[in-house]
Amino acid sequence: MRGDDFDRYPIGTGPYSVTTNNDKRLILTAFDGYFGYRPLLDTVEVWVIDEVHSTMVFPSLADPIAGARSDIQDGIDLDPGCTYLLLNRVSGVAKHDRWARYLTKRLNSLAIFRKLPEDTIKELGMIPAHGMKPGWYHQPMTNPVDDSDVTDIEVNLTVDELDGEIRIAYYAEHPTFPEISVAIDALLKQDGIRAKFIRYGVDAPDFHDVDIWIRPMGIASNREDALAGWLLDYSDIEKMAKPEEFAGWRALVTRWLSQADTKFPAQEIGKQLVQHAQVIPLFHCWLGISKDHCGSLQNAKCNALGWFDFSKVWVKPDNQEVSE
Repeated sequence: MRGDDFDRYPIGTGPYSVTTNNDKRLILTAFDGYFGYRPLLDTVEVWVIDEVHSTMVFPSLADPIAGARSDIQDGIDLDPGCTYLLLNRVSGVAKHDRWARYLTKRLNSLAIFRKLPEDTIKELGMIPAHGMKPGWYHQPMTNPVDDSDVTDIEVNLTVDELDGEIRIAYYAEHPTFPEISVAIDALLKQDGIRAKFIRYGVDAPDFHDVDIWIRPMGIASNREDALAGWLLDYSDIEKMAKPEEFAGWRALVTRWLSQADTKFPAQEIGKQLVQHAQVIPLFHCWLGISKDHCGSLQNAKCNALGWFDFSKVWVKPDNQEVSE
């Protein structure tokens, strides 16, 4: 016969037994009488946290001076990379220098920033990027200085080079990429240019089918040499850069590896990527956890990729629990 508490404390044949199950926690403890191998983890805890902010980033544009009032121990900092546009300089429309010049001007970070919803900017703590990393300021070598120059560019663009539309790819489940794509679409329409958006999930499209790729850097470290792994591995820049230009960036890394006690040329690599219209830096985001925004969750940490570390967290009891 089942007991009255079977729903909360079920009895089965698995390697764990339920030792705690309430509105706040579920604790599974390794069952020594299990017929198979004993689990490697002694306990597994599942916590139910109410009213925790989805991002918990701070400061935000909703209260830009709140940082001065916040606890100095809050682990808040800008991400070590940025969201950016990767241009296909091999087989996309940006293989033509005139189009690359046009795209770097029309789709600059400030232009896209102005068209993003205010709620998104506040929630994610987004600020325009002027380089690949916070504090860097790099501009394309041929970037026009004002909007009147864009008209001059349009005169020289040809329909044959465009092939009817600009193809823009992005990961569909990202919290900001869909809204960035809407902003890009609006900016291109100002010049009568159609955009075709390629939204993907698990399987990314072939880079030959993409003119512009909305990408995150995904760098987990503030070390400047972390740029080497990104550049040579998962950035996919090698596939979308002119071979002679990528060879030069690779040579900068190789030269650094061959010389002891030399500083990694991060600034030079970042500058050349922007100056050669390979990438367009868009936004940095504030990452971290503010104690003012955590509710009952205490001592949580956040790494540079935005992943939360719950290894040392604890739940602050509410007043009602304390009084009881």
